[in-house]
Amino acid sequence: MVASSYNKRQHIAAVLLLLGFSPNISKAWLSDPIAHVRPSTAKRLATTTPSLSQEQLRELKENKYLIVPGFISESLQQSLRQDVEQLRSKNRFKVAKIGQDSTNTVNTKIRVAETCFLGKTKKGLPPHAGRQELYERLDRLRTDLGIFGPLDDDLTELLYAYYPEGGFYRRHRDAIPGSASVLRTFSMLLYLNKDWNSVKDAGQLRLHFDSGGDELPPGESPFYKDVDPEGGTLVVFQSDAIPHEVLDTQKERIAIVGWFNRPMSASDIATLSEVSPLKIVMLSISAALMMVGILGIVT
Repeated sequence: MVASSYNKRQHIAAVLLLLGFSPNISKAWLSDPIAHVRPSTAKRLATTTPSLSQEQLRELKENKYLIVPGFISESLQQSLRQDVEQLRSKNRFKVAKIGQDSTNTVNTKIRVAETCFLGKTKKGLPPHAGRQELYERLDRLRTDLGIFGPLDDDLTELLYAYYPEGGFYRRHRDAIPGSASVLRTFSMLLYLNKDWNSVKDAGQLRLHFDSGGDELPPGESPFYKDVDPEGGTLVVFQSDAIPHEVLDTQKERIAIVGWFNRPMSASDIATLSEVSPLKIVMLSISAALMMVGILGIVT
């Protein structure tokens, strides 16, 4: 899907690895030096209140995708819909782009939508109680998904996606080899649409199960599953395994979109083809200065 500011965090993580630091410890230390002895409420909840059952986790492992109706309450859906409306009225949504890293661009033949990036440490967004509750729910979800392998909270991506009437997103993959998106392990969609009519409103999420990537391979028959974007429905799938698309919608369509990323390893640095060597050097200098306490050197 889209590239986002998480690329910057991944580049910094790569630098910290080169310098011999742990990305997780370094970022936590920079943002809150005593976080390791004072866990946040969200982190405490994440370790005590599961979001997914063992049966659902087994289903995800077997099928590589999972659909959970009613994942959040109607009251939280309403609160988040109001948040979207307020953020759009304040021009916080931007025309959605496609591509990864330096190739990120607007292409209305492939995607017609608007996005607003979210996150617990995202600056510039007005506080909102529903959004905070969402972050806590997704922290618990990420913790549950960690049974399949470590996921880096600092690299989690999250955004609101707004599709106008006539909006769509053609078939694509979320994890592209050779780009920072290769760290994406699980893709997540959480819908906020009320009283969705699958026939009249269309706009389904289509999960593709053929052997192709961005296109159906020649000679293969289509093999897919359509998911109605009904409010409260959660969809989770392996980012590198399932191409997908958003069918043309005949009604305004709102979703929360996210990616849970694994930690960056030293081998990833060598394969991230679009990380500029000059950028790595500059980030190395900045990261080193940040680690000794000159926090304002990088904007």
